[in-house]
Amino acid sequence: MLAFKAAIKNLKNSLRVQTIRHSHEGGGSGGGCKPIPQACGVCRRYVYMDPKCKIALVTGGTSGIGFAAAQELLCNGLDRVVITDMDANKGKSAVDSLNAQFGKNRACFLTLDTYEENNFYECLKTVLKIFGNVDIMVNTPGIPRNKSWQEEINAHILSTIRGTMIGTEIMSKQKLRPGGVIINVASAFAFDNYPSAPVFVSENNGIIGFSKSWGATPNYTNTKVRCVVICPAAIDGIDLRNSLGISAGEPGKDSQNTSSTRSTSTSVGRGIVYCVQHASSGTVWFVEGTGLFKAHIPDRLEYSQKIRYV
Repeated sequence: MLAFKAAIKNLKNSLRVQTIRHSHEGGGSGGGCKPIPQACGVCRRYVYMDPKCKIALVTGGTSGIGFAAAQELLCNGLDRVVITDMDANKGKSAVDSLNAQFGKNRACFLTLDTYEENNFYECLKTVLKIFGNVDIMVNTPGIPRNKSWQEEINAHILSTIRGTMIGTEIMSKQKLRPGGVIINVASAFAFDNYPSAPVFVSENNGIIGFSKSWGATPNYTNTKVRCVVICPAAIDGIDLRNSLGISAGEPGKDSQNTSSTRSTSTSVGRGIVYCVQHASSGTVWFVEGTGLFKAHIPDRLEYSQKIRYV
């Protein structure tokens, strides 16, 4: 385990893909966002999708990482973004903010209960009916406050899996532009020893493992829908009270948590845009501070010590 953590740390330090600089914090309505510069050299040859003229659906898009993703996609030329949440008042406020910044009718809101499979289907079909295509889907389900750990798992990992499976089914069959990309948001804490939040760690391990497998080459070849997972380090405002374990350590200040470089929602949003443009299916990405990293997860035998024959 120590060797694996050391390998991940070394990879983060050596595989910096892009430094993300931001001029505003997500949630503001000012016009200060800056499009990500065009990649050059090797990176330019691997552009999978230009957000320009595309349609995006962002679950949990009324605040935090979801709102920042919507904002940064619009900043980089996205045609329309549909944000979802359970709270219609928050949805109206977020849509008003995005439309004030980027122009009338660039953003709209749909109520979505990510616990309900049929609700997910209806949401995606509504977007398809109105706009003709769903090119980008960003799953940012978040962590419910004042809920049990069982409800947290349902809201976080099950909602992500549910959205990815339904999104892939619909996006792979659409007629205007078949295929697309699904970005799932997990956490870098999945790779850390975090005794005070074991449930949160396990959820994010699940999202990463699922996204890697779902996005593997055979699946992508069949569906033309990329599946990518992005893992921010500590984010200001994250609430892990439902995830507490036996340790009485304060969430976010665990002495064994190695992800000490805090990220902003805006940095994660810009990382999501980069992944839409450049990330191949099944890959794992980290955002640490304002740096975006591509992770190369080693084979299990590379970090295992053989003890004996059994």
